[in-house]
Amino acid sequence: MEVKLLHNSPLLLSIIGARNCYNSFEKSDSINKNEFVEYGEKDLNLINNLIKNGHHSVLEHVYYTFKIDGISRALLQELVRHRIASYSVKSTRYTLTELKKDENIDVDKYCVTEYLPGNIKSDLLNNLLIIKKLLNEGWANDKVKYLLPEAYKTTVIMSINARSLRNLFKLRTDKKALKEFQDLARNIFLILPHEHLILFHDVIIF
Repeated sequence: MEVKLLHNSPLLLSIIGARNCYNSFEKSDSINKNEFVEYGEKDLNLINNLIKNGHHSVLEHVYYTFKIDGISRALLQELVRHRIASYSVKSTRYTLTELKKDENIDVDKYCVTEYLPGNIKSDLLNNLLIIKKLLNEGWANDKVKYLLPEAYKTTVIMSINARSLRNLFKLRTDKKALKEFQDLARNIFLILPHEHLILFHDVIIF
């Protein structure tokens, strides 16, 4: 899988929200220099204390948008259970033509295989060849897609606020979570801006 951070709103928005709640803007010690913010110790401590006390609403002002490429449909259906987020998913209905036109199908190109026993690749290849055959016989994409394996790769654009991302990290880095989801959650954490890690350090599990 490959995860890219396409955009994030500044941590400063959570600080402004917190200062507004307590009408304490005069205590703010962060310095906003055009597009660069130098975060002050008082402001960071305020955010830390709010997190510790369970006052997480101010985190909803901070958003992240990720491009997540090469995850399985099995992971996708678990990912979208995190409902306070927005998703744009690569459509199998409109993109199966790439499989139809492929002269030499490589299982690893189309399916997530690293979490499966090695001997399963031949079964996945047979599945893809059947799908290709049906497509070339004129079957419609929206009928053939019912045959796609759960391991079939997809791409999703996800926008999520910091409070919801905390929930994702807490649930999906746990050892009981789907291993592919554990890897996704940790990959997301690793590409967050350094100053944002204060929002998540208490819920991420490595």
